[in-house]
Amino acid sequence: MKRFCTFLTLLGFVLTSYLGQAQTRYLDEVFTEVQVTDTVTYGVNVSILPIILGQSATPLPVPLKMDVYQPVGDTASQRALIIFGLTGTFFPAYVNGGFTGELKDSTNVAFATRMAKRGYVVAVVQYRRGWNAIGSEIDQQKTILQAAYRGIQDIRNAVRYFRKTSAEDGNPWKVDVDHIAVGGTGTGGYMSYGATYLKSFDQILLQKFIDFDEDPPAPFVDTLLLGDVYGVKPGLINVPNFPTYSSDFNVGFALGGALGDSSWVDKGDVPFISAHSYKDPAAPPRVGDVLAVNPSTGEPFAVIPSASGGYGVIQRSVALGNQAVLDDVDWWAFPFDTFVGEISTRAEAIDEGNTGLYPFITPYTPGDAMCLGVGVPGDTLVEWTSPWNWYNEVVGAGTWDAVFAAQIAAGQQMTGAQAVCRNNRGAPNDPAAAKMYVDTIVSYISSRIGVVMDLFPVRTVGIEDYIQDENLQVYPNPAQDLMIVNYRDNAKLIKEITLMDFTGRSIRTYNNLNRSQAEISRDGLPTGVYLLRIKVDKSYTMKKVIFN
Repeated sequence: MKRFCTFLTLLGFVLTSYLGQAQTRYLDEVFTEVQVTDTVTYGVNVSILPIILGQSATPLPVPLKMDVYQPVGDTASQRALIIFGLTGTFFPAYVNGGFTGELKDSTNVAFATRMAKRGYVVAVVQYRRGWNAIGSEIDQQKTILQAAYRGIQDIRNAVRYFRKTSAEDGNPWKVDVDHIAVGGTGTGGYMSYGATYLKSFDQILLQKFIDFDEDPPAPFVDTLLLGDVYGVKPGLINVPNFPTYSSDFNVGFALGGALGDSSWVDKGDVPFISAHSYKDPAAPPRVGDVLAVNPSTGEPFAVIPSASGGYGVIQRSVALGNQAVLDDVDWWAFPFDTFVGEISTRAEAIDEGNTGLYPFITPYTPGDAMCLGVGVPGDTLVEWTSPWNWYNEVVGAGTWDAVFAAQIAAGQQMTGAQAVCRNNRGAPNDPAAAKMYVDTIVSYISSRIGVVMDLFPVRTVGIEDYIQDENLQVYPNPAQDLMIVNYRDNAKLIKEITLMDFTGRSIRTYNNLNRSQAEISRDGLPTGVYLLRIKVDKSYTMKKVIFN
């Protein structure tokens, strides 16, 4: 093969200049509007929450709901998919003592909207909730692990739902089921960690997840009751949804959250991306205990001992080679946008060599104040736990204030100055500041899941990067309506084709082809000269084509 030295020498200057300021799908907000389809049912399964809320004496089947965000005006027939689990400590908002826990939480809306404007389809997912948060220590330990187990099943069910609707229902959401990212915030982060790394029941058979008060000792999770870790085998309170479809995805990510045990991370697992506040008492950044409160003594105890947060998980994933795809990327050149480069520089300065980790070093909020009350030991400083959260703007801050005041009056919430203490229960951060955190998170995560799923080049492609490949054919050329791109070497495949006008402006992209032959349709384009940028394995070729 030899370097291209024909008319593209001149074109290279034009194209390189253009790419320096062009917008890139999945990286930049290439769409201005987003369509949201509310409360879509993605499955049905059995929940214990009606028992806890006093609505039923037995578990009940409940619909599993999600909001789906799509870019308006998008003509692509297949788009990369993000499944995003919400937070809420396995309870609805306010019931959990905080303002988060619903599909329309402000963080969910902001994250999903920003990602959909980049061209993704985003499903904000609600999973089954409920656990015995006021029971004995062993009851709390067992039931919160069981709640997480059910949530992981539901997240995987959402993956299967999109594969099922793509295969059987005409792909109504226009998703590319070969490019799926699974993430979440807070409790949803716990779910995305679990969905990424919990692969077999044997992984749960750790001493910390066994009830030694039973005779004989019994695991916290009973598969006869809950089914298997993927939710595709029945249990007494598990109904398999779309069990013939795969639950696999390409990359996991989390805003906060933690993994039940770092031993669940194995060599060959998909890459993971973490945005973690180092002062989050609900999710240890390294390896530490997730705390709850003993209802009898009021003292904290480890409801999940030795959980592993963002630092712990990414550190092990790096050591096993699972993060290699993110290494050696020139983040300044790659995004055509200095913002991503600046964020990457900041991450590299504080991530201690853990590729895929963005640690947030947050201050106390709003100062070094002390809060006393339910679940907060004396003389404990309240730390900024999830700075990307803020009150639901649809409901309004006033509703939260009213609920909070009522809880204080009833002795159900922390005492002290609300502006200080309520942050320990997920209180309304300043919206402007929270949105800045979301902007940072979206930029960091979108660029990295794009790299993992090979959604865009990892740096600006200049003319020196294009080769002339004699195995690549484009015919007929000129063409009336349809031309064929064919690669004659069976050892390599066509990965991607971008049709551009002669200025280098992208008209349409054919992603994830992985085949030796592809068709390029005219689809109403005016007569003229166009360019095809063709990616074969990791090499690019430019072809001049004509529609007449």
